[in-house]
Amino acid sequence: MGKKAKLKKLRRELKTNPATEKSFQSTQFVEQFTKLGYQLEQIERSPDVPSKKIEPKL
Repeated sequence: MGKKAKLKKLRRELKTNPATEKSFQSTQFVEQFTKLGYQLEQIERSPDVPSKKIEPKL
């Protein structure tokens, strides 16, 4: 099946079955990240960029 045929099929399916809007809770985002192993409470921020221009050492 070609690329255009797939797109045409998707458009046809969307017309027959309109997508229902999913209502996400704000806690779902946090829950998904904790399942992936991230801990949002303990995020380590990147260090600030130095204001001085550092010249490379040769």
